[in-house]
Amino acid sequence: MGIEVDETQIDQEIRTVFGYFPEGTPTVSPAGNQEEDQDTSPTNTPQIEETSEGEPDPTATPLLRPTEYTLDLFEENYQNYMDVLNNNGIKEKTFQDMVRMYLLREEIINVLSADLPLTQEQVWVRHILVEDELTAIEVTDKLADGQDFSVLAAEYSSDDSNKDNGGDLGWFARGVMVLPFDEAAFALEVGEISDPIQTDFGWHILQNLGKELLPIDEAAFEEIRNEVFSEWLVERRLEYQPEVNEDWISFVPSEPVLPQEVIDYIQFQTSQQPSLPPEVPQQ
Repeated sequence: MGIEVDETQIDQEIRTVFGYFPEGTPTVSPAGNQEEDQDTSPTNTPQIEETSEGEPDPTATPLLRPTEYTLDLFEENYQNYMDVLNNNGIKEKTFQDMVRMYLLREEIINVLSADLPLTQEQVWVRHILVEDELTAIEVTDKLADGQDFSVLAAEYSSDDSNKDNGGDLGWFARGVMVLPFDEAAFALEVGEISDPIQTDFGWHILQNLGKELLPIDEAAFEEIRNEVFSEWLVERRLEYQPEVNEDWISFVPSEPVLPQEVIDYIQFQTSQQPSLPPEVPQQ
């Protein structure tokens, strides 16, 4: 892919982890690009108001003014954190390698997701959930006779989260609901009411209130990016067939003595979401 991570990028990411932005705090624009914003400071120093003659006013309430986060302060914070890691048998290079792997992963994800669409088909659906098929048929017949969907939802539906607002489930994309429900929802035309649909939750009567291409929200888009990366990783493992020597476990203590922030990081790395290196203390 032509992806490389150099020492400059690693140093910059470490500064980011420690909240040190000498050229301004980066913010994310709607397009996902980083922009430079104003400096922010992690600490505040009380400043005393002055009298009209320019003398300090001893009766004034101290005002908090930002204290500059200097290079020396960043380096002190960084060294203190390295001391914590070193005292627990973790070398500075290991920490830097964690940052390198994070950056490589992010760059790979950026390449893989470059052409992902920013919109997706979504439907707006309401439903009535009942326990058995006979009741579902009864509700369907009443709807066919012209009875109000919202009234029947309030009377029959066992879904307490939405029965009192007409069974409204709002907008959702494919794959959010269980499969039979999902397939039925996207097969309906706008305004159409479904036949009874069975899922593990019971029997549903659905009505499609809308179907459009809508922007993917940030959380959903990040999930899609991670899924693309996971699929790519599975393919690479099948291609290269890496071998893992399970004997490593005999060299690892069952209860390693690690800083809590490192333990939290390791646990988070095993979850579905990618992570930054361990959270570091900021002064």
